[in-house]
Amino acid sequence: FPQLLVKKGSAQDYYKQVFSYFVEQRWGEGKSILDKALKKYPEDADLNYLAGRFWWNSGNPDIARKYLLRSYNKSKEQLDTKRLLLTLESETGNYSAAICYANELLETTPYDKALWTKIIELYMLQGNATEVSRMLKRLASIYPNDKDIHEYCHSILETNYRKYKAAGENSKEISTLEEIIQGSPYGEEYRLPYVNLILAEGQNEKAIEYLYSEI
Repeated sequence: FPQLLVKKGSAQDYYKQVFSYFVEQRWGEGKSILDKALKKYPEDADLNYLAGRFWWNSGNPDIARKYLLRSYNKSKEQLDTKRLLLTLESETGNYSAAICYANELLETTPYDKALWTKIIELYMLQGNATEVSRMLKRLASIYPNDKDIHEYCHSILETNYRKYKAAGENSKEISTLEEIIQGSPYGEEYRLPYVNLILAEGQNEKAIEYLYSEI
């Protein structure tokens, strides 16, 4: 296939040079070229992404965010910018922003399991149990025959169940058990604890229904 020619001194030419230095961990040399490039092309999305990458690697998230946002605002197609913003906002505790970037990336790669699980983990860090539950159901429906996904979903639900049980949060414990029973291949193991809980809540008819019905 013919290769596209990159004009010497163009933004793309600078990008290739700086990127190659960064890949080789020669950050200082790459940064000196990047500074010159940004003086000539201060609004270029790719060059601003590289600046964000440099400052993130240097441990300066605020400066990195400034350049990455400039890159993002200039081009919504720069996927590397979104990925680094996702990482940056996740690690600095800005979970809502991180979820937005993850969702945008998911529009490009809707079957990326790592992105799905990342969004779920971000909602967990937020303490948003409602969204965690909703996303787990969506993930399980997208991959109905994926054993690893079902085990992942089950592990989260089981962790929540034990957390609510230890805290004595009966209503949350009950709703989590319902999700396990209805959506997990391991649901049968949790039928009796669920029945005992709803009996304690005085829901006798429902307890009998769950005790003797199929999952």
